[in-house]
Amino acid sequence: MNIRAADEQEFTAVRAFYHLLTDAMADAPYSPGWKKGIYPSDEDLQTALREQTLFLGTEDGEIVAVMVRNHACVEDYALANWQVEALPEEVTVLHMLGVHPSYRGKGLAKELVKWAIADAKKRGQKAIRLDVLTGNLPAERLYPALGFRWMGRFDVYYPDTGRTKYDLFEYVL
Repeated sequence: MNIRAADEQEFTAVRAFYHLLTDAMADAPYSPGWKKGIYPSDEDLQTALREQTLFLGTEDGEIVAVMVRNHACVEDYALANWQVEALPEEVTVLHMLGVHPSYRGKGLAKELVKWAIADAKKRGQKAIRLDVLTGNLPAERLYPALGFRWMGRFDVYYPDTGRTKYDLFEYVL
C-alpha cells in the first residue's frame, strides 16, 4: 500500500470513500458511530485536505484506506492521566481511520498506524493519542496489539455523538 497526503482536488473522491465506509458500517456490529455528512463532515474533510493532514492508502491508484493525523483533540482528553506530559503540538492525534470493506482483514489499518508511528517519530513527537467509541472491538484490539496503552474509558463529548463513552489510547514515542 502506498501512503501519501491527499490533495485538495481529491475532495470528491475522499468524501465518496468516507460515505462508502459509513454505509458499509451502518449495520456492522462494531461501528465507529460515523454518520454520513455529519462525521466526518464535509468541513472536517476540507480542513484536513487543506492542512494536508488527511492521508490515503492506495493500491493501483485506488483509495483503500484513509486516516487523519493532526494535533487536534477535544477538551475531554484532559480527563486522561496520560503517560507523558506534552504540549498539543508535541502529540499526534489519529482520527477517521477507515479501510475499504473489500480490503478489511488484510492488515491495512495496522500498516497505516505503523506508518503514523514512524512519521510521528520523524517529526519529533512525544506521543500518539486517539479515542475509540466504546464497543468498536476491532479498533479496541488493534491499538493495544501495536503497543498503544489503554488510558481508560471516559465520557467524551463530540457534536455528532453527544456525551458518549470512548476508550482513550496512547503510544509513547
